Parts: sequence; C-alpha cells; structure tokens
Amino acid sequence: MAADDKDKEKKSLDVEPEEAEDIEHLLAEQARKEQEEFEQATFFRKAFLWLSANRETVFKYTAMTAGLILVFWAGYFFLFTLGGSLDEADLTTKAPEEEILPFEKPNIYALKPFFLPITSRNGTETGQFLQVQISLLLSNNKLDQELEKALPNLRSGIYQQLSRKTLEDFENAKKPIKVRLKREILTMSNSFLVRGSGVITNVLFTEFVVTVS
Repeated sequence: MAADDKDKEKKSLDVEPEEAEDIEHLLAEQARKEQEEFEQATFFRKAFLWLSANRETVFKYTAMTAGLILVFWAGYFFLFTLGGSLDEADLTTKAPEEEILPFEKPNIYALKPFFLPITSRNGTETGQFLQVQISLLLSNNKLDQELEKALPNLRSGIYQQLSRKTLEDFENAKKPIKVRLKREILTMSNSFLVRGSGVITNVLFTEFVVTVS
C-alpha cells in the first residue's frame, strides 16, 4: 500500500512536455512585460523598480556608508573637542613652569688698581710694569662691610703676591700667570674675613696689562 502511494505521488509531480513549454512561455511573457513596464516608466518609477529588485545590495552598501560616516564623526569629535580640551589643560598646568625668575645682581667688590715694576729672578729691574684691576665676587651683599675693615691688610697682601712674580713667571706658558695669581689671591683674601660672615667666591681681573717704560 505504501509503495502504491509513493508511485501516485511521483506521477503527480511529473510535468508533461507541453506543460513545461507553457510555463516557459508564461515566464518569458512576464519578463517581457516587466521590461516594457520598466522602459515606459518615469525616472522615479524606474528608480523604485530598480531598488525593489536590488534591495539586498542597496541595504548592504547603505549600512556600510552609514558606518563609515559614524566613524568619521566620532574621530572628528574626539580630535577637535576632547583633544582640544586636553591641550588647554596641559598648557594651564605647565604655565607656572614658564615663569621667569627675577635676575639676581651679583655682589662684586672692586678694588683700586695696582701698579708695580716687574723684576727678574736675580732682583734686577726689567723696565716693565704690571697694571692690574681686580674685582672680588662675594657670597652675600653684606660681606663688603667686612672687606672695608680688612681693606688695608687685603691690599697689602695682594701687592706682595704680585710683587713676588718675576719676568720669568709672566713668560711661562705652561703655568699661566693669571691662573696662578687668581688662586693665590683668593686663598689669601678669604683669610682676612671673619668666620661665618661669608666668603669670596671668585677673583676677576678686569685689567691685566704689562707695559714697558
């Protein structure tokens, strides 16, 4: 019984050749009518028909375009809105670091010039003279008061240091005379100051000339 039912179902699904030709003719006629309708339709009608036939493709590309636009505006908002706020915050934070500190005037004590003859090692006169102008760089602006008290001894000590240098000392290129004198005068000058009042930090030669009579 079951086999008979299957044979009947199979026979009902079989299509006669004449029926197949009719179906193909109907499909071709329907396609022709749709083509004629599309050609005779207005611009907006054609657009509607085309969108209806290609709605899946149109939907896909529309979704992609909308996604790209969303990404673009999100990036624009971050760079020009949040990014600008961060830059302004950084500038506000760094502003105190750019403040210019007030210039501190150095404490300099200028001595009157020294003028003395230059002798050779055997003590004979060379006919040359040394003219020196010295300024002392002080650690604080009150130290000049202590220097005023010790000034006679200070000038005497500097004069002795200068007078000990011979012509050979001035001509010695391996041991520059100005470097040696600066070190010796700095040590000697600080020895005349009261402990705790401050120190002389440097000796400056504003004039250092050897002349011939």
